[in-house]
Amino acid sequence: GTAIQDIRLSIRIGLNTGPVIAGNVGGGGRQSYTVHGDAVNLAARLEAVNKDHDTKILLSGEFARLSGETELARVGETDIRGLSEPVALYTLGQAPTPPEPEDQRT
Repeated sequence: GTAIQDIRLSIRIGLNTGPVIAGNVGGGGRQSYTVHGDAVNLAARLEAVNKDHDTKILLSGEFARLSGETELARVGETDIRGLSEPVALYTLGQAPTPPEPEDQRT
């Protein structure tokens, strides 16, 4: 994380690409701009999956393919609730080193 005026910030980001529905939602003076769709849902799930892989940014395989970025490391695959196929996971730079199981540490 980054410290700003003695406040430490730590974020996780999930990136995906695909069609979305975007626009103002609400009524009665309480409107907000939002996005809906499977692509948004997957990005949100990737954001949460960062914790399992000790990463800060996870990209879906489709996002990685379309980005043209060459400095990506494959982290693995994960099952995402609501999807029939596992999703390939990538991160920027090198993939984190998985921790050793406790019984193999010296």
